[in-house]
Amino acid sequence: MLEQLKSTLNIFDHIVGEAYQNYEHEKQEIVNETKWTAKAKEEATQEALKKFEKIKDRELRDAFKSVNSQFDDAYKKLNEIVAERPPEEVSQTIQAISICGKYITDFEAENIIESYKDNYICCKAVTSIFHSNDICKNKTLLGADYVKNELDGLKDGITTFLYGYGTGKNNNLSAASYLSEEINPINGTIAKIQPFFNHDFVVRSNLDDRLDNQR
Repeated sequence: MLEQLKSTLNIFDHIVGEAYQNYEHEKQEIVNETKWTAKAKEEATQEALKKFEKIKDRELRDAFKSVNSQFDDAYKKLNEIVAERPPEEVSQTIQAISICGKYITDFEAENIIESYKDNYICCKAVTSIFHSNDICKNKTLLGADYVKNELDGLKDGITTFLYGYGTGKNNNLSAASYLSEEINPINGTIAKIQPFFNHDFVVRSNLDDRLDNQR
């Protein structure tokens, strides 16, 4: 999931970057042309620019088609996981947990959570009850809202990168720098949300304090 994003951006960067270099080279040749009039040079420069922009627009459409398809798949999977029907017996478990209240130990709570680890709503229900009784506080739900916010943020960042490519806003920001190990937003986001898509909905709180806001 989302693994092809880096490839999409690198392909876009390579093709459009090469086209831009060709445009710059052609523009310099026009400037150096001694037999052309100023008007002829201006017209030739505009034609070279149109050729570059045509390539950029084409690659931009292809890149967004790929990016949007990958995010559509991720959002669809997120929705499916949230909407998965809980097993029928969970209502009895929730009733029993509520009756026991604070008398359930962390060890017991962790085992109950483990038994429902494959269903998001079940995990959320039992974890919420335990936390309301100050039980198993070292475990935090990897919430669907958190996952969606991470996906939204990554998609917005990629959109900004693609639209800003080659402009004054981030003229020097290539895919290589955008995807560098220091800031790589794709790897960072996938590392945060992949457990959710692996049906691993409960994590230790100290892994990411921001998860506390999603309970």
